[in-house]
Amino acid sequence: MKLSSPRIQLLFAAMLPALPVQATPEENFVNPLVQGQFQAAEIFSESGFEDKVIGKLESVTLDGKSLLKLISEATEVDFPRGARLLVDLGGFKGANKFAPMSGTTAGAVFVVDRDGNVLVNASAYMLFEFDFNALIYSGLVDFLNDKEKTKNQFPATLRLLFPHRDIDILFRGNCFENFRMSEPNDEGIQRVRGVTRFQGSGNGFFDDERFIGTVHCVLRGNELVED
Repeated sequence: MKLSSPRIQLLFAAMLPALPVQATPEENFVNPLVQGQFQAAEIFSESGFEDKVIGKLESVTLDGKSLLKLISEATEVDFPRGARLLVDLGGFKGANKFAPMSGTTAGAVFVVDRDGNVLVNASAYMLFEFDFNALIYSGLVDFLNDKEKTKNQFPATLRLLFPHRDIDILFRGNCFENFRMSEPNDEGIQRVRGVTRFQGSGNGFFDDERFIGTVHCVLRGNELVED
């Protein structure tokens, strides 16, 4: 969010004192970790006059490499070594039909190579929603100099959807972000940095069996923007 003049900045700050100038860099590399269990089996047996049911669970761990493999299977695209997941907030859009909350912002997910070139759009398989409308923060927002140093918290969701593996899991939780934005230099360029940790719990299906688990994602952004 850019404000055109100091007078407008101060007026805007007076009207909306709890709104940060900007939260979260537009492009963030994401390192996800999903852990949980799914119902592997229910074994029915007879013992004397009593029927017994024995349930068995199987543990699941999905990291960035595992998710890249699932995306590769779904898209039939082989990714080179060094491929990474990137969440792009540059094109803000309203909540789509998958969003469990209204007023959220969808983050497009891409697989990129080590040089940042887009290999495939993976938004159909990893659906991030960030509710910036519910953001709370502590720290400094300097409207006069257009800089910020804040700690932000806001709700978010992540849906993993891989039909070819019968995976459909929805995680709900909160993001905890350390955000920094320098004031513009003589050329109007600002450095924007952010580290966001998304922690959530969720349930759904894995291999078409009921799943319950948690997710922990670290999103890192570091970019130069023009004022």
